[in-house]
Amino acid sequence: MTGAPSLRRGSGRLLTRGAASYFLIALASLLYLWPFMRVMWDSPDEGILLEGARRIADGQLPGRDFLEPLGPGSFYWMAGFFHLFGTSIGTARGLLLGTGVAIALAMYHLATRAGAQAGLCAGLFVVLAIAAFPVSNHHHDSDMLCLLALCAFVEWQRGGSALLLAGSGVLAGAATLTTQSEGLLFLAGLLLSVVLVNRTAGKWLTSSFLYLIGPYLAVLVAVGIYYYERGALQDLVWANVIWPASRYLASIRCPYAMTLTIPLKAIRDGTAEVMPGYLSLAATAFVGLPFLVVVAVPLLLAGLAIRLRARAVPSVLIPFWCCGIGIWLSELQRPDLAHLIWGSAILLILVSALWRRISGGRVLTLLLSVSLGLLASIYLVVAFSARTPIETRRGRLVGQSQDQALSFLLGNTQPGDEIFVYPFSPIYYFLSNTRNPTRVSNYIYGWNPPDQFTDAVDRLETKRVRFILWDADTDRRFLLPHYQSPPASEQIIERYIESRYHRLGSAGRFRIMERNR
Repeated sequence: MTGAPSLRRGSGRLLTRGAASYFLIALASLLYLWPFMRVMWDSPDEGILLEGARRIADGQLPGRDFLEPLGPGSFYWMAGFFHLFGTSIGTARGLLLGTGVAIALAMYHLATRAGAQAGLCAGLFVVLAIAAFPVSNHHHDSDMLCLLALCAFVEWQRGGSALLLAGSGVLAGAATLTTQSEGLLFLAGLLLSVVLVNRTAGKWLTSSFLYLIGPYLAVLVAVGIYYYERGALQDLVWANVIWPASRYLASIRCPYAMTLTIPLKAIRDGTAEVMPGYLSLAATAFVGLPFLVVVAVPLLLAGLAIRLRARAVPSVLIPFWCCGIGIWLSELQRPDLAHLIWGSAILLILVSALWRRISGGRVLTLLLSVSLGLLASIYLVVAFSARTPIETRRGRLVGQSQDQALSFLLGNTQPGDEIFVYPFSPIYYFLSNTRNPTRVSNYIYGWNPPDQFTDAVDRLETKRVRFILWDADTDRRFLLPHYQSPPASEQIIERYIESRYHRLGSAGRFRIMERNR
């Protein structure tokens, strides 16, 4: 009996140390990401999400009143926070900060359960996925949902309540509403994990499937009913299934790891100023090591699996294999560096867990940690170097310099005025509190069907929109290697702008076009 109090004290100390480690991870990620939240970054994806959420807050319905090839999940998630805390850039970035912290905690928890380097895994994904892309983005949301769903599944696997399995299904459903392919393939990974974790068929397997699939379908059916009651179910299916499958996937094809050279070149340019050529190359390779690891994840896993054989697939790692591969495959629709990073969260944990099972892996882990620290510092320096105050109608930001297009809009429009930004950059609608007169935020030939271009022209003509910000040299900014502008005779919006508008001036990369009187 004398040992019982001692055992309880020991368990209490372990729980306290565990809670303290989670608290430190949350605090470290919050403090690190905080400086990024105040900066204005040039990101079309952020504008799509923020403007879509604003339109929902104003009573519009995605799929019916405005069109995006994204699930409605992120739009409604952001709109909910706009409703609670106000439609501002501060609300959006605060939600992004919370998402980053949640991702860090989920990565840390999963890495702990997998026997990986928990702190390194959490830091690696926070730096590569959030600090490298510190803007509101549906990929961040879907990654967070999938990671939390896997946390619930892993705890169920360890003997937890079946409610954890149901929660995993709910979160997988929410991920599907955010990024369709990721949520669906993640669910497939969960179902395969159920089969492989316990190969005994019968009632146990059937009930586990029901606990997963039932809540998953309930989420999707609830959204379907919501749209059906508003007469927009067909719009939802077209925008989220038919359009992406028929046009989106074909238009965004690119080589594997495209854009990898962008961060490496930036690092090389910085090091070349203070180092000789060969040292600059070595420093670039070292600081860029985290990116190279992400790109090499398939090869690393294949090599580790061959080396470890049966030890590479213990029961505890089966969900990491199944769900990690599912998410990674979902991002191969466009395998540039950014999408490979977003798709590699779980596989990075798996690589670390397997690497720790190999003798001598500590040296390379240390090198990767130092490399990540240097890369994180570089990103932080960039964030702190943005010091120019930028006033918007949605709150204050800072940047490297004033944004000329935004300054023009603030000086020449009133809140609620209709303007048109072509072919993309919907962030200007949100920050200037102006309105897009069309149903679409981005216009790309081959991506958008022709009727969307003609509909835009009809709306511009009917509403007699005064100002258009026209980026006429967009080919180099699309990052679509197979994209080519159609001949002038086949261009729709361009011909309309040239016939109805005159050039008033320039603002950064935009031509300022004013309607002819």
